[in-house]
Amino acid sequence: EIVNEGDCPDAASLNVCILPPTPIFIPDVFSPNNDGNNDILYVRGAGIDGMNFTVFDRWGEQVFTSTHPDFGWDGRFRGKPMPSGVYVYYLTISLNTGAREVIKGDVTLVR
Repeated sequence: EIVNEGDCPDAASLNVCILPPTPIFIPDVFSPNNDGNNDILYVRGAGIDGMNFTVFDRWGEQVFTSTHPDFGWDGRFRGKPMPSGVYVYYLTISLNTGAREVIKGDVTLVR
């Protein structure tokens, strides 16, 4: 119980929701404009044992694939810069805990 300066009792409560940790992080925006900030789209996370990360354009054409977290997408396809827009990704990942996840989402490329 809490008592204020007027000697009046009071109480307070707050519900806190704690979500389980997400070991995998994929940004939702990147800007491959050679300014040194967010130029390459990487899959990040602790304990990645294996992965298959594929990015598609809005017509469903595969524009990038990677099987290693250190190999990210620089926003190019066939050597040419892709336009600004929303791209869809599909990630299959294995973690050193034995867990396997499939993550689908989108990322916005900003020039």
